[in-house]
Amino acid sequence: MLLDEAQLGARKATVTIPGMFLMPGNYLINIALHESFVRIFDLRGAVFRVSIEDTGTIFTKFNSHHFFGVVMKPLVWSCVPVD
Repeated sequence: MLLDEAQLGARKATVTIPGMFLMPGNYLINIALHESFVRIFDLRGAVFRVSIEDTGTIFTKFNSHHFFGVVMKPLVWSCVPVD
């Protein structure tokens, strides 16, 4: 999400990660507030863990998914003031 102007106060950000987005495996999710390629204002590491299981994708026949990598793609975020 790009901000055109400064925003004050507490904010709540949400994002939806679509199905078939991540390869099967175990992930730790990090959350950061940053200015791209300049500085990090706040970083929260390992905020939560998620495990993705292959339940019948086109990759099932390969039996090992670590050779295919992990997706890293910008997602659409919404941000609203917290009451």
